[in-house]
Amino acid sequence: MTEVQARTNKVVRVNFAGGILGLIFGSHRGKLEAVINRENADGWNLAEYIPDNPNLALLLIRLILLVLTLGLWTIATGYILVFERPVDLSEVRVPRSGLRAEPKLTAK
Repeated sequence: MTEVQARTNKVVRVNFAGGILGLIFGSHRGKLEAVINRENADGWNLAEYIPDNPNLALLLIRLILLVLTLGLWTIATGYILVFERPVDLSEVRVPRSGLRAEPKLTAK
């Protein structure tokens, strides 16, 4: 029989800098490693990563920022990282039965 272990999740968004400054000083790998190492130190394990999918409004804001800063800086596409870790079931509070009254159907 397989044993099911309870897990809890945590979502972290990682954004990067774009434009000329992002190209020169930005390190996607370094920023991702820093976030993953920090979460691993707290007991979280990376379960999944999802590339950020910007919408039209966000693309327009990025373009405006790029024009206003003369190409120096804008918001770049990032990642959404999903972390998980096991839950100690002794810390989970189970609701006591009898606190909720079930609805009763009556016919007249």
